[in-house]
Amino acid sequence: NQKFFNDHPSYRFNITSDPISDKIFKKIENNSIKLGSITESSQGIILYKTKKDSLENKFTSFNQKDLSWKKLLRGTNIGRYETKWTGEYVQYGKWLWSSRDEKFFNKQKIILQALRNKSLSRRLIATFDDEKYYNAHNLANIISKENNSYSLYFILSIFNSKPINFWYKMHFPNVNINPNDFREIPIPQ
Repeated sequence: NQKFFNDHPSYRFNITSDPISDKIFKKIENNSIKLGSITESSQGIILYKTKKDSLENKFTSFNQKDLSWKKLLRGTNIGRYETKWTGEYVQYGKWLWSSRDEKFFNKQKIILQALRNKSLSRRLIATFDDEKYYNAHNLANIISKENNSYSLYFILSIFNSKPINFWYKMHFPNVNINPNDFREIPIPQ
């Protein structure tokens, strides 16, 4: 039905929708605010521009050489409500291909996997971080906006819930967990 295309804010069809799910989703969305209205988010660090640069491996190490070296997480280092740091460090600075604003690493945050096989039943995997980990680009960060009264623990529980995973899977059936997409997640008011 072309009406659905015209009614969608991004003017797109959702081929996975069905009338029953749509009714449930509308109910959830009508009593919620969007995640992006109460948080800021960013992709993690892109360490190197090319594969050749990564083979030189100048900016990562399993030894903290000085205070410019920060604890580094990669996609495999987080699970649902868990962090599994393997002892890797990154020398953080402007020399990295995309270093990102440090506020996304130095504040309490939610860290989530940014790449997930779309055939997996659980699309959203996230954990809480208050240890100031830095992370690679296959993870994303969510921090609270200054005027946000919502607890990051509450947001994390919504983010990792089965209903929101189902909602996300039905709305965004792609491999990348894109910040523009997850900012649309409904958070109950």
